[in-house]
Amino acid sequence: MKDKRTQLIEAAMRLFANKGFHTTSIQEIVTESGMSKGAFYLHFSSKDELILAIFQYYYGRLWEKVTAVAEENLSPKQTFEKQLEVQFKEIISHREFIMMQFQEQGLASNREMAIFMREKKKEIFIWHQTILLSIYGEDLKPHDVDAVIMLEGLTQTYFQMILLNHVTLSEKQLARYILNRLDDLITALNQRQEAPLMTEAMMKPLLHHSCFPHGQEKVAELIKQVQHKMTTLSLSESKHQDLHDALQVIAAEYKKEEPKKVVFQGMLLTFADVAELSTEHDQLAALLTGK
Repeated sequence: MKDKRTQLIEAAMRLFANKGFHTTSIQEIVTESGMSKGAFYLHFSSKDELILAIFQYYYGRLWEKVTAVAEENLSPKQTFEKQLEVQFKEIISHREFIMMQFQEQGLASNREMAIFMREKKKEIFIWHQTILLSIYGEDLKPHDVDAVIMLEGLTQTYFQMILLNHVTLSEKQLARYILNRLDDLITALNQRQEAPLMTEAMMKPLLHHSCFPHGQEKVAELIKQVQHKMTTLSLSESKHQDLHDALQVIAAEYKKEEPKKVVFQGMLLTFADVAELSTEHDQLAALLTGK
């Protein structure tokens, strides 16, 4: 049985996909979900807060499916190929909702949404960088930034062909094709031995400039460390979701003008029984609660 918050999120996703964000009313959302307006306002203060929750929910579920592949004991290349396939399947299954993002004006002006999307782009870039180095080894290091840019250019262009031009492609075939082209590109880079076009130093301001105000860089970095380490741990699905939700709450609370320590203390309890995260737990506790 889904909780009420999830029911509201999924009802809103269906309506936003069909009608758009701005033309869907809160009344329509509660009617679709079978709840009352009172129930809506218990979970969300506005549609802006709801749309951010939807994106967190969507990307959270996508990331769960992507990271689950890493537990299948495949080679790094096989893992990444299957992860690409999962991404394409998710995009196709949520085509209408993703199309809404392209079509709606004003979503990017939502400050919290802009912060969230920028953080996701950074996380994806760092993930791609890590996985490509695991596939191609340290020889790729001088060209790893260029390789990620080329990979993301390939995937985003095919995403657009599927979404905007309604091209039908096999997810499995497309994932294999993109990795084969990446093989060709990286082989050529290694053979030519030319200087990289983009370097780590050039990307650093983009990857490490914090979107969090008031000196929250360290908290954001620790959250990313925990997210990355979670992908390497053998956790139950429910524990993984609890940790993911706790990180989201910590990030959101810390951005408030008057964050509450009791919220941080509650969320940090989620990490207490995961020995592998004890270092990050202690560092976050020191920053967030002074303990």
